[in-house]
Order: sequence, then C-alpha cells, then structure tokens
Amino acid sequence: MICEKCKGKMNWSIEGATQGWRCPMCGWNIITTYIEDIDRDETEYSLYIKNVTEVDAEK
Repeated sequence: MICEKCKGKMNWSIEGATQGWRCPMCGWNIITTYIEDIDRDETEYSLYIKNVTEVDAEK
C-alpha cells in the first residue's frame, strides 16, 4: 500500500489490540481493532477437578 501523504511504501502490522497500515517515513497510518481468535471463541467450556490422594509425576 502507498502512503497518501508522502507516497512511501506502508507496512502492515499487528501490535497488541490494533492492526493496520503504517508509514515508516512520515508516520501516517490506517488503524483498526485487532481481536485474537481466542477472544472471539464463544464455546462454553467446563473444568472438572478430581481429588487425588497420592501425588506423583504421572498424576
């Protein structure tokens, strides 16, 4: 993608909760929200804890 301000080549990047095109020459950017797949998972999970009386490496 070409920067609208300086006509330089823009770089695509994801940083934290943002993603978008950034120009390394002038700093102009087009940014939007980035949500990881794990944060969009709507599956309901269950966790069960079993009482273990003897602890060893296998258990």
